[in-house]
Amino acid sequence: MIIGNSFSRQLWISIKPLIKVLLPSLVGAYLLKKGKIDKSGLRVAAKLQIYAALPCLMFANIVPSISSENFFSIVVCCCFGLFYMVISFVLAKILLKLAYVPENFKSGFVVAAVWSNWSSLPISVIQSLASGYPFGKPMDEVLGVAYASFFVLLYNLTMFAGPGKILIERDLWDNTIGSAGKRIIRRRSTILTQSSLVSAEVEDFQEEICDQANQEDSYNSFRAQLEFPVEKSGIRRAVEHFWDNLLSPLSLVLLLATFIAVTPLLKALFVEVKNRESITAPDGKPVLSVILDSTQYLGAAAIPLSFIVAGASFANMSIPRDSWSSLPIAAILGLSVIKLLILPVIGVAAVFAIDKTTNIFEGKEAKILKMICLYYSCTVTSTNQISLATLAASEFNTEGNVDILCAFVIVQYILYPISGTAIIVAGVKLVQNLT
Repeated sequence: MIIGNSFSRQLWISIKPLIKVLLPSLVGAYLLKKGKIDKSGLRVAAKLQIYAALPCLMFANIVPSISSENFFSIVVCCCFGLFYMVISFVLAKILLKLAYVPENFKSGFVVAAVWSNWSSLPISVIQSLASGYPFGKPMDEVLGVAYASFFVLLYNLTMFAGPGKILIERDLWDNTIGSAGKRIIRRRSTILTQSSLVSAEVEDFQEEICDQANQEDSYNSFRAQLEFPVEKSGIRRAVEHFWDNLLSPLSLVLLLATFIAVTPLLKALFVEVKNRESITAPDGKPVLSVILDSTQYLGAAAIPLSFIVAGASFANMSIPRDSWSSLPIAAILGLSVIKLLILPVIGVAAVFAIDKTTNIFEGKEAKILKMICLYYSCTVTSTNQISLATLAASEFNTEGNVDILCAFVIVQYILYPISGTAIIVAGVKLVQNLT
């Protein structure tokens, strides 16, 4: 009887976060199908989530939870993120040797393997897990979101300021233009990344809505800018590319919040800090605590709003019937196995080995840090890639490979509840047994 109760408890702990993800997604899908929300309304909601609610959520969780004492944990999170990306890259290259992938999607296939949804989906699950057993400490939920924020930052820098976006466009370079055209498109690509393209992996299909709606305006803007052939060195373009994306709203807020959090003098203006006095408001709280309260209030809308928009976007997604027969089924299933089975197994093994051989996962924050590092091994392809592929195809005046990409994404989201539940069960067991 005890075993049964224990199993039921573990199963409920694992399923509950996914239910919280599913319900707002179904609401979004219902609203779109019934015509209660149109694409313009979704575009506004997506921009509010991306540029307002999500940065506020990150700020409200990083400032009170991060300090110079746990700053090393941020490095651990970033290292695990890079580790998962490298392993995914290697496995994707191996799968390319074994399974057929269309020539116009080989680079996109690598991106689909390496860059995952590290934003609202895992953050929602972490929030739900951290608020209950076996976690449940007062700061676990806040700390969990704070640690997850640095996976998001890593995604942003590598996708937009790094090679991710370039790889997405490479398929179109190699199949639609010659070498002379490539030079023009490279310049256009640089301008593209400096435009209104959303530069946060905040997920899901919000990006698709925002970007598709702005394609025509963006294209005209790029054409106008290309009429002025200002030559720049490759290094200068790369620096400008990186700097522009580093200053995106989400990245900027993450860096600012981290700086405040690890600087006791500044942190004391927002929250109470031990052994440090600070200016207080008339209610006795730190003078800038009202700003932190306001960001918490607005940030609370970030996750449910993102899933409402994501559900609506999923309901609007379709794969033409005439393209079903040409889909690379082996590659689609193979990538799903990599992301939802092989990589999670590697993640569990890595966390277990590191915990047994080092003291990285020791201390009062060990449980939540273990769970974060473990859970991020089981994530699906970033749907932000759909937006980038759609906009790139429009820019190059070609059909592109969006239908193929949608097939990869849909299959992973169908299988994710099973894999996600399993990794949560494994993570909770691992946290209990190793602590």
